[in-house]
Amino acid sequence: MKSKKDISFVDILTKYENDEKSFKIIQPVIESFLKENLPSLEILPQITSRIKDPISLFKKLSKKEIKYEDAHDILGFRIVCHFPSEVDKVNQFIENNFIVEHFEKKSDKLKFDQLGYTSDHFEVRIKSELQQFSEIQQYSPLIFEMQVRTLCQHTWADIEHALLYKQDMPLEETLKRRVFRLTSLLEICDQEFETVNNKLVSHPDYKVFATLKKLEGKFFKYAKRDYDKETSIIFLTQISLLLTTSKFDLHKVIGFVDNNDQKINQIFKERITELDRNIYFSQPEIFLIWYYIENDKYALISEWQKCYDVDELQELAVWWGMPLNIR
Repeated sequence: MKSKKDISFVDILTKYENDEKSFKIIQPVIESFLKENLPSLEILPQITSRIKDPISLFKKLSKKEIKYEDAHDILGFRIVCHFPSEVDKVNQFIENNFIVEHFEKKSDKLKFDQLGYTSDHFEVRIKSELQQFSEIQQYSPLIFEMQVRTLCQHTWADIEHALLYKQDMPLEETLKRRVFRLTSLLEICDQEFETVNNKLVSHPDYKVFATLKKLEGKFFKYAKRDYDKETSIIFLTQISLLLTTSKFDLHKVIGFVDNNDQKINQIFKERITELDRNIYFSQPEIFLIWYYIENDKYALISEWQKCYDVDELQELAVWWGMPLNIR
């Protein structure tokens, strides 16, 4: 079986099988690196990876008439963020921690009156000098792909791939138009979701939402996992008197977390298993609890005992190193 440029599937398969072994070695190390370190940006994107199968690779090489050596997406990682501002953070992270051989912003190829696939694509190699890559430093010549996009962009990519990308024959123009009309809405959604989020976080009347959104980034940083938002909203609503008092300053709470970075990081490392056992420790409001234990424990106790067992609060205080000493 030969393509237009006499690309032999047997030849491709031979090269692929040799490289596949190397990609399978570096894939879990890189994915683990991303999942461990991206939360330090105080975000929690979806991270997936795959190794392209040889048949798909051959079809791509044949269709685009490129050499095997120029196919740099055999190993690919996909990072899906909530908002465009998070994409910017991830892009900077990639530039800081990998050797970027090529970068392509798909939206730059679209004219002002065009809609379509928008995602950021990196072709990168590992930085062999990074300690986290010491066990795979011999594979530093290998180039692989990283795609960074928002949830809305990811939705478009999935729809486009399912409906338009691999059809036996071209779609009717009317059907294409319906898909592209939806594309325009997704692009607007990206911008509007971020605008609404920013306004809610900064609006003085949304104390619970603003507190949760500010603290969740810190939780992602230390816990490196998601949390139950409904539980957090219920808790923050029940102690909302603490959030609405004139003494409450969310900036001071965030400053408290930042100033105790090493201590908090150590607690999470030592008590990582408690994330599955202690409901308060497994939520972003743990930082608010520790803040009040250190700064106004009596106000916290007063509100806490209206809905919760004080013994549970005592345990969290002991973890923080400041027992409440109450009977």
